[in-house]
Amino acid sequence: MAHQDDDLLFVGAEVQRLIRARCFAGTVYLTAGDAGRPFTGDDSYILRREQGLRSAYARMAGVPSHWRRADLTVRGRSLVSFVLNGRPDVRLVFLRLPDGFSRGVGSPQYSQQSLLKLFRGQIASMRPVDGTSSYTAANLTSVLSEVLTLRNAERVLTLDYDSATFGVGPPHPADHSDHEMAGRIFRRAAFGSPARPTVTPYIGYGLPLLPPNLTARQQRDKKAAYYAYAAYAGCITLPCSSRFTLSRSFRLWMEREHPRLHRQPRSSCGRRSAETSTHPLVPCSA
Repeated sequence: MAHQDDDLLFVGAEVQRLIRARCFAGTVYLTAGDAGRPFTGDDSYILRREQGLRSAYARMAGVPSHWRRADLTVRGRSLVSFVLNGRPDVRLVFLRLPDGFSRGVGSPQYSQQSLLKLFRGQIASMRPVDGTSSYTAANLTSVLSEVLTLRNAERVLTLDYDSATFGVGPPHPADHSDHEMAGRIFRRAAFGSPARPTVTPYIGYGLPLLPPNLTARQQRDKKAAYYAYAAYAGCITLPCSSRFTLSRSFRLWMEREHPRLHRQPRSSCGRRSAETSTHPLVPCSA
């Protein structure tokens, strides 16, 4: 994922299904979701978003939110990582790169860095907000490939890489630039991993253009996980209000979850086959 909550908003129902099936579920977040705020102290907005995610995943797993720090060493780097005590098959990993904002302009707080600029070669590298070692585009991809290989990943669920407008588009970008680039970066990483996982992109901001497709229970569970997250990350200062209200966009996202559908190539007679999903929703061991 790009930010801390993209999974809850756009892939939440499938993540919950996998966790309940006791699949190994490891989520990697590329950016800190900092919104231009500084990385300071134990109560920084950035760390509260991470804490909110731990609460949300514990809620999805049905166990107390007790986690242990278990950083991953990958290609000489130490990646911030947490494992859920009651379900050690659930792991969260945070790379903490700066938030690029919708159009990929970045923030003055972090020298206008963004995934879009890194992907397009407009900057040579990105430094995480916690001051750890910088990533070039090549070693970011190689680190993610190694994570997939270490975990012997079967599937990569990521954000929509096909609708990428590279930070532009009338009147607004088709999606957040960090979403678009995260999808493309994770696809590259999957192609470079000997584990050879399948890659399924999920629609982001454009979800309201598609029909509602989640059951009442799926919507209820998706909202509950998001509320668990928002109890920490839904406000600027703690404690957050218990009366957290979803905006209209968020309510529409909660009713929907659509993987990007692809058409088969045209046949020699010029006819196009029916749309098919990149990957069926099957058990993790299939």
